[in-house]
Amino acid sequence: MNYLGEAGLARLIESIRGEQKRMQDRLRSIETRIPASATWEGIRNLVRQGRASQYYAVGNRFVTAHDDYGAIEWEVVGLDVDTPAEEGLEHSMTLQARTLLPPMIFSEPQATYYAKERLTAGNYWFSLTSVDPQWGGGANLSLTLTRDLPAGGVLIFRWEEGTWSYDGTFETYASRKSRILLETGTVTSGAVGAQLSPVNDARRVRHGTNCWRDSTLRCYLNSDAAAGAVFSPVSPFDRTPDWDGTNGFLYGLEPEFRAVLGKVAVSEFDDETASTVTTEDLIFLPSFGQVYGGIGPAEGDSTPYPYYKFFTSTQRAGTDADESRIRTYNDTAASWWIRTPEGGCMSTTYYVNENGALSTAQADTKLCISPVCCIV
Repeated sequence: MNYLGEAGLARLIESIRGEQKRMQDRLRSIETRIPASATWEGIRNLVRQGRASQYYAVGNRFVTAHDDYGAIEWEVVGLDVDTPAEEGLEHSMTLQARTLLPPMIFSEPQATYYAKERLTAGNYWFSLTSVDPQWGGGANLSLTLTRDLPAGGVLIFRWEEGTWSYDGTFETYASRKSRILLETGTVTSGAVGAQLSPVNDARRVRHGTNCWRDSTLRCYLNSDAAAGAVFSPVSPFDRTPDWDGTNGFLYGLEPEFRAVLGKVAVSEFDDETASTVTTEDLIFLPSFGQVYGGIGPAEGDSTPYPYYKFFTSTQRAGTDADESRIRTYNDTAASWWIRTPEGGCMSTTYYVNENGALSTAQADTKLCISPVCCIV
């Protein structure tokens, strides 16, 4: 029997990786049979006819214009992977931006309580969620409103990590969008007056939600509104994000390209209900499973995009560093969000770090964005 030995095995592995790299380069450089004068509408027609794979391959790239970000380079990461939301449509071409968008939070820190009806001035109390019990989590806290809180207003309990809950303070605002403070005050231990319920998880008040459906980043990516009109609350606890003075992402997208995009079903795990939530989105973030080879949480979209199988620099699915997942911002490798929450944490979300490996961050962390869309 002829054994390779360590040196021979190393040469064989290097040879396999070299051949893999050559195949990747060939896929990327495939000459399209579509003439240079082809339109986005023509490409969409091919997709709808189920013929896109005859002309395009995973790894092919396109460039579109954006009023706010200039040229955006998109790469085909899958064909007929995502499911169109519109009845009667069966096919899709999934594109992911290689051009990273500037750093942005996944979610704005949220409110503690949403007033469905007016709260008149007086005494109220609420029960904290049981997070950080060693610092008073789970306690009943009382407060006094000296001004009415109108219907649609919100109350925020400011309680920093590593401090006692009864040392926290509260603030009130006339609406989820308002940043004009109505009043602020302190709390005391105990239950005095009328109870405020339901209240938000303290981790989401500190750092925002890790639920894709309720994230302010989803709102931004799917908005075609001008600056100042982009934010639209989804959750009762939503708050105006710091980017509300920015145009929605769709607002500046090349019109001809925008016209061929269609909504697809986007499924993701919801940490609060421990169930799968499905949204219909034009623009979205990829999931854990789509980027990391189908591993990760069973809930949500776990089928890997073919791109991350064809162009991987590793030999099997995993969350380690991988060249195929590296993106750059201002010519420097940068971290970018994916939409999957870290289970049980309420405010922590996964992202791809500078080396392509998996990491987690609080939802109010600013990271770059590599959006995904579909021609349907």
